[in-house]
Amino acid sequence: MSSNPVSQIHIGKHKLIEYEVAKEQCSALGRAGRTLQKLLAQFNDDRQQGFVRLMEAQHITQLTEAAMALMMTREYLGFQYENLEWIVQEFNLPNAVVERLDIPKPAGYLGRSGR
Repeated sequence: MSSNPVSQIHIGKHKLIEYEVAKEQCSALGRAGRTLQKLLAQFNDDRQQGFVRLMEAQHITQLTEAAMALMMTREYLGFQYENLEWIVQEFNLPNAVVERLDIPKPAGYLGRSGR
């Protein structure tokens, strides 16, 4: 018999699948955030040493891609309101990354609300 208390709960298969999906979604969000944190730390360390490990442009590209991945993961999970602003504030991204992430909206774009 398993010592896991969750295994003792008799729930429908669909609820168990929903639980596993939610667990994976949380893990994906955590991985995306940790990746961005790691790349930001590498950027800051390399900047202090005069960009000897990678060129600044390479760091900016990596940071932009990681921030975009985090933003897309958050949006997929329902965090859509001021998503970019939260990421910029939480991670203190370099201005070059923020400028690349500030995606202009097409003319006439009404957003999800349609207003």
